[in-house]
Amino acid sequence: MNRILIVDDEEIIRDFLKKFLSSHNFNVDTAEDIDESLLLLKNYEYDCIILDIILPKKNGIYLIEKLRELEYFQPVILITGQPNIDSAKQAIKFNAYDYLTKPISNSELLAVVKNAVKQNQIRLREEELKQQQEKNREILESEVEKRLAELHESETKYKNTIEQSLAGVYVIQNDVYKYVNKRLLDLIKYSADDVVNKMSVTDLVKEENKSLVKENISKILNNELSFAHYTYTMLNKKMDPLDVEVWESKIIYEGESAIQGILLDVSERRAFYEREKEFELKLMHEHKLAAIGQLATGIAHNLNTPISVVLGNAELLQLKYDDSPELRKIIRQAERMGSIIQSLLTKSSREQSKNPQNFDINLMIASELEIFNANLDFKHNVAKKLNFAENIPEFYAVYSDFSQSIMNLIQNAIDAMYKKDKKELSIETSYDSENVTIIISDSGCGISEKNYSKLFDPFYTTKPALEERIKDEPTGTGLGLSSVHNLLSDYGVEINFDSEVDKGTKVVLRIPYSSVSPQN
Repeated sequence: MNRILIVDDEEIIRDFLKKFLSSHNFNVDTAEDIDESLLLLKNYEYDCIILDIILPKKNGIYLIEKLRELEYFQPVILITGQPNIDSAKQAIKFNAYDYLTKPISNSELLAVVKNAVKQNQIRLREEELKQQQEKNREILESEVEKRLAELHESETKYKNTIEQSLAGVYVIQNDVYKYVNKRLLDLIKYSADDVVNKMSVTDLVKEENKSLVKENISKILNNELSFAHYTYTMLNKKMDPLDVEVWESKIIYEGESAIQGILLDVSERRAFYEREKEFELKLMHEHKLAAIGQLATGIAHNLNTPISVVLGNAELLQLKYDDSPELRKIIRQAERMGSIIQSLLTKSSREQSKNPQNFDINLMIASELEIFNANLDFKHNVAKKLNFAENIPEFYAVYSDFSQSIMNLIQNAIDAMYKKDKKELSIETSYDSENVTIIISDSGCGISEKNYSKLFDPFYTTKPALEERIKDEPTGTGLGLSSVHNLLSDYGVEINFDSEVDKGTKVVLRIPYSSVSPQN
């Protein structure tokens, strides 16, 4: 059970938060001041700390600063009833996980706490992996020293031991393999006759890594390094890439200087790190989207009242001045603003829910386009062609799965047309007895056919990173299409691309009606 510490000087707040979080299977401790909380932190490990900024004697910012000094890295959620810029800046400075203002809704608090606990679990897993990696490194380094000593004592005994090793072992002399063990031959898919006294070390190295390998070997042979530890990408006989980690040192082999190396295949470990990184980014992205949604809802609620006053007074004036064209314009625009605000409220409300619900896909797409009109370039410079099928079947699915996917695809289309003089966006919906089809087309830069296979890969993008962009050039993280694929795959959605470089792209979504039918 995850353990949480609540630090608040108000007993009623502490008791309520403890009761609420305990009901959601959290083990909760409470403290009323800094001293009591530090005592608890010495005795227990916590997955998350909920900390009030305003405390007697010493405030919450003092505690979070103290925690970082003591190398406590649990996520800290700051809460306050008196928000101000200085406390927010200090929260950012000391890497607080979140900053919430009272009163806090139960659902908001629970969502933030759950995400914070998940982040702490990821941090703990990373520390575990680092410790295991360090342990493995020490074991391997010890093994290298042991094997090197054995080499001097008995070459026969050394070879017998190395042949049984689970790591790849090799000896390089004069830039040629002089010895490779069975494990390394299994990895590279060559026979000993193919490699020994014939192949150079760089023959098995990916082109962009060759200089790295040569440089390390040269430094060891020239006594600039006593020991080299690095990673690179190796290619086997089938030209499949292998991410490898190597430890190399200088030895005397048959009377001449040579390189002794131990090699591990770390492809699976690197893939795990990539998946973990993707998961962490998605958690952060979901948290940011939730915060933006809450902000939009608050703004929309606050705008409703002044819009209603403007519209009401304009309608009263129209009773006196019925023929005034200016009043008609005011009323029309006020009604349009009300419609936009209602779209924001509906979108925010529906996207907060993770439960399936009925919705009209045509209305959802129209709502997304209305939100995109906040982009003046999209509103004024992009020609929109919409062809929605009438009486299209309603969907029964998680609304945000489809709204976020459609939003990502439309955003990609807009970004693709960034440098184009002619900007056209076309969206078409249709259906038959088996599928609902959505087609999104643009007149953008297009996609090279050789890149089709990479489109759904996490972190693959042709857009520059935020810090590398020029002016208002679109940026990307490489998670847009990956998230579309992940969100829609459970519904059996087929995603196809038809694109031509410098002509544009057409994305076709075929959604099996059975997977989104209200009957299912």
